[in-house]
Amino acid sequence: MRLTGSRTAPFVRPSSAGFSLIEVLVAVLILSIGLLGLAGLQAASVRNTNSSYLRSQAVTLAGDITDRMRANLSDASAGSYNVAMGGTGGGGLPQRDLKQWQKAIDRALPDADGSVAVDGSGIATIRIEWNDPLKDGKNDVSSFQFQTQLPGT
Repeated sequence: MRLTGSRTAPFVRPSSAGFSLIEVLVAVLILSIGLLGLAGLQAASVRNTNSSYLRSQAVTLAGDITDRMRANLSDASAGSYNVAMGGTGGGGLPQRDLKQWQKAIDRALPDADGSVAVDGSGIATIRIEWNDPLKDGKNDVSSFQFQTQLPGT
């Protein structure tokens, strides 16, 4: 029986086996930049979600006063629901409706106010303004304006 010489594995350089510290640091840097971008997107999403929630509240409140005016059409057509920003309405049922509406605005929207104007042709214009504290990182006044034709006018 004949013995042959042992074969050895080819020489492997130690620097090519595994990752170097620089490669790991670059990977961590890229990952951290990506996570910061993701956090920025999340913050923008929260800001925009809050702004759209406030706007939907304004739409609901505009619909509320419109329904109240349609329920009391004679006073609404006569202009008894007309109120300027910061003002109070006339007397009776329109006054009570406007006070309740203004309280609902104060509860639902920050630093908000509303106005109602009915012109001679029966077109009611409802405007609601509020302070949006998260819009573009500063306190901005946002507004919603709604027009509708009152029935029977």
